[in-house]
Amino acid sequence: MDVWTTIKVLYNRCVSIRQIAKQLKISRNTVRKYLNKEGPLRYEKSARYGSKSKWAGWKKEIIEMYYNKKFVGSRIFEELKKRGAEGSIFNDKVIAAAIIDRLLHHCHLFVINGLSYRIKDKVREGNIVEKEED
Repeated sequence: MDVWTTIKVLYNRCVSIRQIAKQLKISRNTVRKYLNKEGPLRYEKSARYGSKSKWAGWKKEIIEMYYNKKFVGSRIFEELKKRGAEGSIFNDKVIAAAIIDRLLHHCHLFVINGLSYRIKDKVREGNIVEKEED
């Protein structure tokens, strides 16, 4: 028997709400809520979570890039933007600033002048032309 039916049967047998709640290990307010309903409570998905994401149409491409090409999230995002996907990671600059602030709160920042080892290797291979400084 489901909870609603059990509560209705017990209540019709003149069992108090307090005893029903204790027996079923639920709150008295929940028992009252079930008693006020005509039928069993149903879970209803809110419209907020039921609507499709802007990225839902790109699901196949996202999966292919992540699993087959081994792209990271930021690379996938950039590739989809090139292909015409609309949307952004942070719509609100204030929220973006707050997130970055929270991430950097306990960090030690190091300012590095010059090229990184990755860029130096690319320059050495000839894939990137080094900027000339004035």
